[in-house]
Amino acid sequence: MPKRGNLIPLGYIALGMSTLMLGLYLTTLFESLGGLDSVVPIGVNMGGLAQVIIGLLLYFRGSTREATAFLSVGLFWLGYTFLGLGSIFGEGGALTGFFYLMWLILVGTFALVYWKREERFQSAGYAGLALCFFFQALAHWTQLGLLSIVGGVMAVLGGAPLFYLGLKRFLDIAVDEPAVDVDGAGN
Repeated sequence: MPKRGNLIPLGYIALGMSTLMLGLYLTTLFESLGGLDSVVPIGVNMGGLAQVIIGLLLYFRGSTREATAFLSVGLFWLGYTFLGLGSIFGEGGALTGFFYLMWLILVGTFALVYWKREERFQSAGYAGLALCFFFQALAHWTQLGLLSIVGGVMAVLGGAPLFYLGLKRFLDIAVDEPAVDVDGAGN
């Protein structure tokens, strides 16, 4: 049976990258640079498609915890980017707040599970994303834009450890794994 690669590093890179981009977008720091032009491709590809594919493959490998986490967050991103919250729920509507509340409960649960397992980087990342969703829900219920910006900061703080974790796991594997002979030269 051929050796299978480890999908976990790419999953955390994708999760961290998409969470960082969401946070940077919500902070409005780069609004004049066309924020959605950057967020949507990252959200669809790294946030959505990559995490859904990784989650499915991990599910078939028997990794329920990571499969659930990556699939869930990947599906969030696909819904967030393809459906467009503003057009579905009405800009700033109360239903949008409940959308974020449901995601807060889910990713908050992930943060607690990883905390209990003493996996601090994952726990910190999911906690930051949960806080982002908390502030997004409040922003939609109260119509206070500043809360959305605070949520963006929380997403940046959550995305950074996830992105770091993915890169660290990739580098740990890449340094110890022999190179694949792709050109047949034996190098």
